[in-house]
Amino acid sequence: MITDTVLDEMEEWLIRPLDRLMPVVFIGAMVMKIRDGQVANRPIYTAIGVTVDGKRDIFGVVGRCWR
Repeated sequence: MITDTVLDEMEEWLIRPLDRLMPVVFIGAMVMKIRDGQVANRPIYTAIGVTVDGKRDIFGVVGRCWR
């Protein structure tokens, strides 16, 4: 699978250190159609922080694509 080729990089990204101060944090969601035997609308949540220097950092993207 394609996703198997990026698992190591994903693990490094997940455990990376974050800045201690994030003056701005955006939390949002978008609804996407996910096929799991049948098509259903599922939310995909995102969290993005902005550092003091104005750099954006994605905290994570989480979706519950299964029942």
